[in-house]
Amino acid sequence: MHSVILEININIGDDGGIYAEIIDNRAFQGFGLVELLSFVEDIGSTPVLVVYAGYSLDRQAVSQDQIQIYVDEVVRELDILTASASDNKMDALRAYLSCSEPFDIRYVEIGNEEFFNPSPSSYGYRWFAFHSGLSQKYPNITFIATTTQSIETSPAVDDHNYEVPLFFINNFCSYKKVPRSDPKVLAGEFSVTNDDDSKLNNPFDSG
Repeated sequence: MHSVILEININIGDDGGIYAEIIDNRAFQGFGLVELLSFVEDIGSTPVLVVYAGYSLDRQAVSQDQIQIYVDEVVRELDILTASASDNKMDALRAYLSCSEPFDIRYVEIGNEEFFNPSPSSYGYRWFAFHSGLSQKYPNITFIATTTQSIETSPAVDDHNYEVPLFFINNFCSYKKVPRSDPKVLAGEFSVTNDDDSKLNNPFDSG
């Protein structure tokens, strides 16, 4: 399967939420979520929609009593993207965005790289809130976790590795050893960041 991962992690408090981005297309200068999904369709690929799950780069997690607000945001997002033509309200909104037909969303990832401390400590209740709140409403969507830490079960997990060459050589057959009963693995991101003598993870400031 050829897929395109769409990371649309927008904080409601700072930016108005993904709902506002869909309406105004302001976060991407006119090339918003609808345009991205249309592009994925045009190239014959499958989208993996990544949604904000209540944890930001300032290492602050949304509290358990506030997380439902963010779940509701994703519900509105998915309703707009996937509502059938018989749903006048959502279909009319999508048509306003020049897209009358619903998108085929099969995969939604909850959060992004939630394995960084201290994110895993809160990912348990955040994953549960999103997964339980969305899976019943959208039974045909596979929901992907970004870590298996602090959660009981997940249909799939997105694996990100930024390592030295030797790591990938030593782990070349690692996925063959994963029990088939374990969550399915999406190798979403991987890259060699330095040579084997000096390990440098995620060199954002290296140019």
